[in-house]
Amino acid sequence: MGGSPVPLPKDIRVESSASRAKVWERLTKKEKKLAYHLMQAGRVGRSLLYLQSHRHALAVRDLLFASLAGSHFQDTQALLGDTGFREWLLYGAKFLDQNGPYDGSNRKYVLKVVTEEQVLELLRIYAPQTILRRSRKSRPCSPSRSSNYSKSLRATPIN
Repeated sequence: MGGSPVPLPKDIRVESSASRAKVWERLTKKEKKLAYHLMQAGRVGRSLLYLQSHRHALAVRDLLFASLAGSHFQDTQALLGDTGFREWLLYGAKFLDQNGPYDGSNRKYVLKVVTEEQVLELLRIYAPQTILRRSRKSRPCSPSRSSNYSKSLRATPIN
């Protein structure tokens, strides 16, 4: 990822994890093992939270992770343009912070700059299995069904 970092909006808080390293060093080997297993359980539990918040929340999370990964960062920015990329980044930060698309206040955030075609292209590149996923009746996902998924993504409210 070259160049300068993308500035985050003022309402996104980022904290250093340096203080955690100091705590980690003071733990015994047994405590580190316990902490590791608790973190693994937390990761799995977080996936359950996504599944409970919205039917597509886990797929959206995976798409956000893939499209904003360091190796894909610049490609995603080129596809969405500067304004669209900032909106996608803000959407991703809020989505991941809330463990899904809904907040208790139920305030809505809908992608306005990023188009349905751009979302479909992101899905095609970073989550083709989502578009091609079969239903319980084992019938292929039709183009209209994948389009409905992208509409759901564009209409997924974020605080």
